[in-house]
Amino acid sequence: MSTFSGFLDEIENVSVDRFTEANFRSRAFFLSHCHMDHMVGLNEINSLNQSLPGPLYLSEISKVIIQRRYPTITNLIALKTGETTPILFGISICDSSVTKKTSVTAIPAGHCPGSVMFLFEQDNKKILYTGDFRLYRNDIETMIALKKFHEKINLDCLYLDSTFLSLDYRNFPRQRDSVNTIIDLTENWLDAHPKNVVLLRPPANYGYEFLLVELSQYFKFKIHVAKSTYNDYLYIPEFDSYISSNPYYCGRIHLCSPDDGNTEWKSKTSTCLSKLDERHICIIRPTAMKWKNLNEDEKHYEDVVGVANAFSVCYSNHSSYDEIKFLIQYLRPTTVKLNVLPNQICQRNEMYSILDDITKEYKVEQPQDVDMANEKLVNTKYNFLKMTSFTNKRSMSIAKDDISQLKIKRRRKF
Repeated sequence: MSTFSGFLDEIENVSVDRFTEANFRSRAFFLSHCHMDHMVGLNEINSLNQSLPGPLYLSEISKVIIQRRYPTITNLIALKTGETTPILFGISICDSSVTKKTSVTAIPAGHCPGSVMFLFEQDNKKILYTGDFRLYRNDIETMIALKKFHEKINLDCLYLDSTFLSLDYRNFPRQRDSVNTIIDLTENWLDAHPKNVVLLRPPANYGYEFLLVELSQYFKFKIHVAKSTYNDYLYIPEFDSYISSNPYYCGRIHLCSPDDGNTEWKSKTSTCLSKLDERHICIIRPTAMKWKNLNEDEKHYEDVVGVANAFSVCYSNHSSYDEIKFLIQYLRPTTVKLNVLPNQICQRNEMYSILDDITKEYKVEQPQDVDMANEKLVNTKYNFLKMTSFTNKRSMSIAKDDISQLKIKRRRKF
């Protein structure tokens, strides 16, 4: 769940993935993908029949979804992935108008349809905002927009999806492997009896589009989805052949919410399956959070204890620790800021400690001529914050920024 405020410290008058009243001082807005924790504020704007005080930049697929879901929000500008787009917006400084020039490049994020990262460049500053992402090593190495930072150009700051920046989640199977496991489980169940059906119960209704498309293509029928899910993809031709909100036009695989408001995923209740004997229903839950300490060659599915014909399958739309580590060390950013922070102070401290260990591997040791008094002052401030409650959500990031500024003085290894 994103905890990002929307503001980039290095670039003024820009908001990313946050659209509350506090962000209205911005003059340009960006949406990385259409999941609710990245669209905070858009629902309120639409309900009040308002619009944003500046253009909203997003991918072509995200534009289609926003147009349908929030019709009052206009001035949408679709970015083509891989292309650099110049952006001009006026700001007031000391009663005079100044035109700021920046550019943005949308880079595929691999999280869900239409998800992109944003590379901002302004006043010789280069900032990468990842949004949510699931990228493998070979994906990163083949992206031209990122390769220059690996070879010769400094990336000033990386705003990172830190959902699984934890040693508990070193490894996730590739989505292709997870899909194949779900296909095997589904095929075995459907072949066992002509009345058998599969009920998919992921933690959220969005973000599993790749799975739905692959299941539909393999079994040669449409997947039944909830009406709200279907409506979001109604005008995207890529999905029209694979999903439907009408169960009578679909096969025996369902991704639909229960009709009684029951959010317990182990329940086999469903609007379209209410008359079917539960013995013919198999639940498959694609999820990642429960799969801690999974080895690369280990089985990534299991029976659900206490529920007949139910399986949990490791399936992640976010990068694992190893994938996050590779991205950081490939780009070698001067500063890293985390977009997903846990509530508990001890968990935040652990996450920052892991981040420090990763960045140490591509930064040289502190030079001997550094002012040790300043270093002691920064460390004292950081340790104090670790032992006390946060006065606000930005307190830890402020302390980390102080340390990051000290680390800027270090020489890079090339």
